[in-house]
Amino acid sequence: MFALMTMAAALAVPPADAWTGFRNDGSSRSAAQSLPLTWSPTENLAWRVPLPGYGQSSPVVWNGRAYLTAIEGPEKETQHVVGLSTVKGEPLWHKTFPATQKGKNNPMMSRAAGTPVVDPAAVYALFGSGDLFAIAHDGTLLWERRFAKDFGELKNNHGLGSSPAQTDDAVIVLLDHQGPSHLVAVDKRTGKNLWKAERKPRSSWTSPIVVAVGERRFVVVSSGGTVTVYDATDGKQVFEKDGLVGNAIPSPTANGPLLVIGAGENRMKPDAEATARSNCSFRLKPDGSLEPVWSAKRLACGTASPVVAGGHAYFTDKNGFAICLDAATGAERYRERLDNQQ
Repeated sequence: MFALMTMAAALAVPPADAWTGFRNDGSSRSAAQSLPLTWSPTENLAWRVPLPGYGQSSPVVWNGRAYLTAIEGPEKETQHVVGLSTVKGEPLWHKTFPATQKGKNNPMMSRAAGTPVVDPAAVYALFGSGDLFAIAHDGTLLWERRFAKDFGELKNNHGLGSSPAQTDDAVIVLLDHQGPSHLVAVDKRTGKNLWKAERKPRSSWTSPIVVAVGERRFVVVSSGGTVTVYDATDGKQVFEKDGLVGNAIPSPTANGPLLVIGAGENRMKPDAEATARSNCSFRLKPDGSLEPVWSAKRLACGTASPVVAGGHAYFTDKNGFAICLDAATGAERYRERLDNQQ
């Protein structure tokens, strides 16, 4: 079975540009200019190549190279990491790895959902099996981690869907599930733990983000009813805000020290007011604490993470609406149904 990767012509970026992880650095923003607003099988394409397996992850881009992941097999037993040239889509290298923890290959289970992170030295690819691989730009395997062996079986209803974040020195991996859960910082050079923070068991598919405030770096996790802040240097929890609902899928978004949190409906205990309040904003202060900024009055985010741009916060919901709020106040600016072009 083959998946197709398609790249718009404008995404063949010069060496100075990159897309380094899930939603880039967690903000879903890029400095790239003159990007196409539309594309199709025949419009705004530079190249199109077949890839092995099925991948829900996004490609990452560094110095004229694109990297992506996929899985293959009825039990997702084969994991692929592929390097391509962004100029013509030419293959550079292709690595395959056996999965430590297998699971049914079906649309309801995570299928290479985690987007890698990339830096000047390597690409770091995390799979739903709990396997993490560091691969140099020339295709050399630097190290690997098998978290299911380190911490035990990962027990999550739709598989592990979290993407890693990164600092200059570490790959940050969130392992939230119904068993012993952890936030782990893995040394980029050696693959060993720099620190490990234990977390309460919960079902979650969100991704952590790294946020700088002054000279300090924090890891922010929105998951399972809480927003938790950790010191990125040593993994110590410095603050936690509880009382949220429905924040198991959308990941937090940072715009400087401003955090925007997305939350969907809690299907087991529907509460529209609590869901709306959980779509909210905080200011991350220099000591790592969170200062409430606003809560939405009428909003239930879908599975997509919010985006902040031009002084506005954008959400989508499960009914196909795009909702725009003022990023400073939370006041609704507009609500518009998106076209379904499928």
